[in-house]
Amino acid sequence: MKKNNNYRWVKHIIKEVSELEDGKTEVIQYVVIGRQDLRFDLFLVSPYTDFILNLPHNKTTTQIAYANVVVPFLNYVYEHPDFEIDKLTVQDGIDFLNSLNVTPYTKHLYSCRLEAFYIYLQDKGIISFNKHFPLFKGKYKNIVKGSKKEVIHNLKAEYIPLFINTAVEVVPEIALGVYLQCFGGLRISEVSAIEYENISLKCDSAGIRTMVINLKDKDLRPDTEYGFIAKSKKNRKQEIIPAFGDLLCTLYEVHKGKYKQETTDAVFIDEKGLPMTNYTYANKFAKLKRAFIQKLKEAEDFEAQAYAMYLKSYKWKTHICRGIFSNQVANATNNIGEIALWRGDSSMTSALTYLNNKEEVGKDVENILDELYKGGYSLWQ
Repeated sequence: MKKNNNYRWVKHIIKEVSELEDGKTEVIQYVVIGRQDLRFDLFLVSPYTDFILNLPHNKTTTQIAYANVVVPFLNYVYEHPDFEIDKLTVQDGIDFLNSLNVTPYTKHLYSCRLEAFYIYLQDKGIISFNKHFPLFKGKYKNIVKGSKKEVIHNLKAEYIPLFINTAVEVVPEIALGVYLQCFGGLRISEVSAIEYENISLKCDSAGIRTMVINLKDKDLRPDTEYGFIAKSKKNRKQEIIPAFGDLLCTLYEVHKGKYKQETTDAVFIDEKGLPMTNYTYANKFAKLKRAFIQKLKEAEDFEAQAYAMYLKSYKWKTHICRGIFSNQVANATNNIGEIALWRGDSSMTSALTYLNNKEEVGKDVENILDELYKGGYSLWQ
């Protein structure tokens, strides 16, 4: 099969900035796909963009997820210079899925998104096939070649204090963010989009100060194209569980005193004083990861040393903090509705019944953590 080297299918993230009546700016993000002519560096938007822009639950992150399937698929089928889209077959999709070296779960997600693209093409009258759904399930191979690392989604509870303390020591500029992720379940895009006006402190029924963050879709860096896709998967008010005594408020006050800028209301800023992008935050978290593993390797305890080797052999990034949070909540309740409520998951129907128990579950998590670490490792030095 001869490859056409004159163009490639690519995606672009478009940002439109408009000024509102109150003087603030509004940033609208959306994704387009098209053909990039490599000879003249020209980009032509494709009608396939219509599929991306009309997805259900059409957030920018959803558009990117589908574009990340459609674009490589188009590059795959258009490798043959004589290919035309009306010649597309289900077997083309199966062959594409078989060519991917990804985990079975990722391949399943790809197959679902690719099926949606096929249905779109049929609804537009571009292709025709018998609607025997699912189109691809059970028809492709789940084989991961090479030494692809598995992903872990949680840390052992006894090492969480060291993890937080390492963040304070090594990357103090995101230590508060790491805490918010571990004990509030925030995603990286939600953390990097927090402004001080979104944060409120309150006292619970026991008189302990805690934090509530109003999470909203926003883009604090309209000057960047790819570095800041800040989207809350579900706009919500997220309560942060005040683990380890007054550490949350201490971290917040120290962070605010050290990093708050007059030029921006963003909580997390970079070295230039600008709102921190997801990319910058992720790089700082990678630094935390390396330092944390090194501390475990240097510990006198053999189990800690063995755990360091375990963590080094697996893949994990910022999303592990959300896993830490989910597991702590799961330890305090067996009710899936309560877990979904605390995590801010979109499917909330079954969780609404348990709103009255939300504070009780949060208090159980707090008590479990405080009891586990009572008299243990110093969290603030």
